[in-house]
Amino acid sequence: HEPRHQVKTAAEIMTAQPFCLAPDALVAHAWQLMQQKGFRHVLITLPDLTLVGIISDRDLWHAGPMDGLGHTPVSELMKTQVVCAGSQTSIRRLAEIMLLHHFDALPVTDDMQRTEGIVTRTDLLRALVLDAPLELWV
Repeated sequence: HEPRHQVKTAAEIMTAQPFCLAPDALVAHAWQLMQQKGFRHVLITLPDLTLVGIISDRDLWHAGPMDGLGHTPVSELMKTQVVCAGSQTSIRRLAEIMLLHHFDALPVTDDMQRTEGIVTRTDLLRALVLDAPLELWV
């Protein structure tokens, strides 16, 4: 069993280099990626990894039957106003934002809005259970 260490920032718990899709990718491709990989969110980026949106499995469920949407570009369903974290955002702040706004995931971007990773609620819980001393949360 490895010794525990104090986790402090998004960079320490995020999934680095997450799967991203281009805005012209088809909804069917996003849905397939979510189903095969077990993702609930996919980041939508330009070729230089500039974040332009996010799409969730809930967005797809609410949009209607997949047979009618499969050939629709994700740009038509993605959320374009995305709250992002920086790699040095504290995990306490991440948790606060996710709880306050009912977010299940936050993209992590650099100062130029280029995607560096994603933090999910699962990442926060994993950090609490496996890595962070409980004193961090007192």
